[in-house]
Amino acid sequence: MRQTFAIFFTFFSCVFFTFACGQSALDEGSVSGVIRPTQGDIEYIDSLFSAYTGNRPGAAVGVYKNGQIFYEKGYGIANLPANEQVTPRSNFRLASVTKAMTAFAVMILKNRGLLNYDMTLKDVFPEFPEYGKKVKIRHLLHHTGGLQSYETLMNEYPTPKPIKDSDILKLLIEHTSSTEFTPGSRYSYSNTGYCILAQVVEKISGKRFSEFMKQEFYTPLGMVNTVAFEKGVNTVPLRAYGYDSSGNDSDQSDTSSTLGDGGVYTSAHEMFLWDQALYSNKIISDDTLKEAFVSGRLNDGSSTNYGFGWDLGSYQGHRKTTHTGATCGFLTAIQRFPDDKIGIVVLTNRNSGSPSSIASQIADYMLKGK
Repeated sequence: MRQTFAIFFTFFSCVFFTFACGQSALDEGSVSGVIRPTQGDIEYIDSLFSAYTGNRPGAAVGVYKNGQIFYEKGYGIANLPANEQVTPRSNFRLASVTKAMTAFAVMILKNRGLLNYDMTLKDVFPEFPEYGKKVKIRHLLHHTGGLQSYETLMNEYPTPKPIKDSDILKLLIEHTSSTEFTPGSRYSYSNTGYCILAQVVEKISGKRFSEFMKQEFYTPLGMVNTVAFEKGVNTVPLRAYGYDSSGNDSDQSDTSSTLGDGGVYTSAHEMFLWDQALYSNKIISDDTLKEAFVSGRLNDGSSTNYGFGWDLGSYQGHRKTTHTGATCGFLTAIQRFPDDKIGIVVLTNRNSGSPSSIASQIADYMLKGK
């Protein structure tokens, strides 16, 4: 009996030791190549957010490198009355950083052969005024369509408040007879154009914009808490609320219910998944994806330096794609250096400060060899 037990114990010990050693080797292999920030990296990045710490509206940062989350952290408070801390998974309103996502939704439909960029507003919406025959989807993507500003129109004509994308389409149909300039003749940043693009997505797909984004965009990428927010239709989990510089509520305004130009909520953590999707053909083909990062051209052939929802440029010889966002209680920024596989996202829930400047300082630090 003792001999049997000894043999069994010896066998079990060997198996356990072998498994343990094998597991350790596997663990080491799984983390080989993982890029971790040094204490110096952490201290430098944290120092840029000193104004966002403590019992005040805060910020979240995501720094991505070579397909990994290099660093992510939350600072300050997401919800002042509840004293909820900001974390990397807190969901902020992106404001105009949304535009690249709206453009991506249009690209999904193009990739499936359901639309092309030379379709006009009259093609999509037969009830649109005659001038819509000259305004192409491509114009709206590049901010060269010349549509009248909904922010002006909503103050001139009776309009539901808060205004929605569908209300903006109705305003254009019922109260405009021309564009502000010949489509394609100049670049003029247009929130109206991107709200109408959200309506194009709805019309072509047959789904609510928020539903399309969830089913065809966010869920396939694993962005389970990202949402194009519609009050009464869906909710924002882990929500960061917007404030002014004094900490007063500034979360919503009469234009906070539009979606295509700025209505998406997401986190620094899930923005990593979006950043990585822009290196892959998981949802759309490589050829379709590349079009997002090609500058628009005006009728005279000059460049706009704006792609499909992206400002295009360079920094010290590094190709750069960026966007910023600003709304009543949120300021946001994304900077990507695709050739260097570096991305930076800064999300804040206050209407003061400069996320873009912080992102630029992090970019400069990362590009110097981190």
